[in-house]
Amino acid sequence: MIRNKTINCYFCTIILCILFSAGSLHAQSIPLTLKDGAGKLRLGIICGEKSCWTDECKIDNSGNSYSLTGGLLKKGKLKITVLSLLDTDGLVIQVTAQNLADDVKLCWAFGGCHGKETTSNIKDINPQECKDNVFCTEGNAFTSYYGEVMKLKTINGVMPQGNDILLVDAHKQTSPIELINSSKKTDATVISSTAKLNNESPLYICLYKQNNKADYNYSLLPNLFNTTLKAKR
Repeated sequence: MIRNKTINCYFCTIILCILFSAGSLHAQSIPLTLKDGAGKLRLGIICGEKSCWTDECKIDNSGNSYSLTGGLLKKGKLKITVLSLLDTDGLVIQVTAQNLADDVKLCWAFGGCHGKETTSNIKDINPQECKDNVFCTEGNAFTSYYGEVMKLKTINGVMPQGNDILLVDAHKQTSPIELINSSKKTDATVISSTAKLNNESPLYICLYKQNNKADYNYSLLPNLFNTTLKAKR
């Protein structure tokens, strides 16, 4: 379990810069937001000692899919498809690489859960919205607790299998490398990790509100994505 604050008995308290709605997508543009201030997912690319956020690439949007080219991708491409879940508020996301070099990694960061609607279009995870977030992690999954003490809300995440999930500093978002190497000693904690991008071998991300029909692990995500995609056609 990882926590960025001491919690009393009442728990006092989803690289592409894409913000998601935990139920339905907001306007099809970058950035997008999580519904009801439930957080922000930011994605980036790391290639050796260089890195960039995926919003620095050329992005072509078609429906729920985004095709990214240019920048550190060079002659390669990333395709990111975002689908609203059927059994709960949430999203399942597929990231597919094509023609990338062998040493390219996906970097992801999540945080900024504050429980309020926002009209902000900033691409960073806002440090001011990270101050009361509490994260519990297990392997490549996490739960974020946020909101008022007696009215806590949660959002769950299942992320690509890769390196350990780290607590990092939302003030350090100039690049994915800066963020992933930043200190957990901060007043604005987010979580972050990396996973290798293998050509034609998709990575999956799921952000969701847990209920009796929705309790996911990574092995379930490919089928969850395919079933959801088929139902929406």
